[in-house]
Amino acid sequence: MKIGILQCDEVMPVFRPEFPDYPEMFERILLAVNPNLTMEVYRVIDGIHPENIHTCDAYIFTGSRYSVYEDAPWIGAAKQLVQRLHTHGKKMVGICFGHQLIAEALGGKVVRSVNGWGIGVHTWEIRRNPGLNINDDRQFSLLVSHQDQVVQLPEHAELIASSDFCPIAAFQVGHTALCFQGHPEFTPAFSRALMEHRRERIGDTNVDQGIASLDQPHMSEAVARCILEFFSAPGE
Repeated sequence: MKIGILQCDEVMPVFRPEFPDYPEMFERILLAVNPNLTMEVYRVIDGIHPENIHTCDAYIFTGSRYSVYEDAPWIGAAKQLVQRLHTHGKKMVGICFGHQLIAEALGGKVVRSVNGWGIGVHTWEIRRNPGLNINDDRQFSLLVSHQDQVVQLPEHAELIASSDFCPIAAFQVGHTALCFQGHPEFTPAFSRALMEHRRERIGDTNVDQGIASLDQPHMSEAVARCILEFFSAPGE
């Protein structure tokens, strides 16, 4: 299987001596599940898209520090790419910004949440298990870092997971799109570094609580398996 990584941001220079860029983060978690995968990176943030969408079997839209409702040409073009992939039945996964991008591109809505920053480890209730073995329980947890949230699902989307803080934490659109607000590709060390870097913006109390949550288990590997099972499942 060949996966296209649609890169919507890059790791800030201050973090590069210690942490890999976002495509390498995804490569790490996905290759740990299936070492036979191949991947190709497209810098969507620079307006670079696959010339032929059938070059890859499936695609992942990464996270980003930007907001999907910003009036930037590359974001508008990325929404058009989502619509094109959906129209042609190509499977895609959205993570954080990618989750929000797919929602907006297919008719949903994203806003800056009144709940403030989501940081550290968050846990959601599974509302509809897509049969992809996220977890045997009724909950799953991931590392998060976001202010924006999806507040309206696209037409024909099904809610997968939610919490009081984030009512639309994961959703699926038919056989083409699977989206998560959380970051399976993050490590606790990177999450901590992000929180510390943004301490003045987020606030000491919130950051301290977020860092304390890093001791909780999170399910990056389970969600990585879920993503690959979704990519491998038959389409419509």
